[in-house]
Amino acid sequence: DYIRSVLKKEITEFHPKVLVYAFAANRLDHNSRIIGPWLEKNEEHLVISDRYYLSSLVYQTADDFPAEAVMNANQFARKPDLFFFLNVDIEVVQQRMDKRGQAKELFEENHQRTKEKFLAGIEYLRKERGEKIIEIDGNGTVEETVNQMLLHLGIKV
Repeated sequence: DYIRSVLKKEITEFHPKVLVYAFAANRLDHNSRIIGPWLEKNEEHLVISDRYYLSSLVYQTADDFPAEAVMNANQFARKPDLFFFLNVDIEVVQQRMDKRGQAKELFEENHQRTKEKFLAGIEYLRKERGEKIIEIDGNGTVEETVNQMLLHLGIKV
């Protein structure tokens, strides 16, 4: 698919705004085909999704395409009840990426700058949209990280 080809650097010439709308369209499709019907089946269903429009704020904002424009492109995305931001030290990020043994994708460079953009995106979503975002220490094991998330959801572990 187009997005995967861009991320894998198989497509190297593309207009950045096309990627914004490709992600937004993919997000809308996923919401309408998968997430919406799942949640409508049962009030107690829970959806956990990685990335979402916070990632678009991080990777698609530019001087000529500010956060407001990115969020406008994502206007039909379901607003989450809660975001978790897994805050991980840069060294740990690099170790985990090295361990997986795969080629770096398009946005997997300059981890410090990326983290700064995530923190700025979080601040934007909190201030401008009233989004609930909880930072979780993601440096530990998967079990430790999940347990922190479950505690915030009121689920006893």
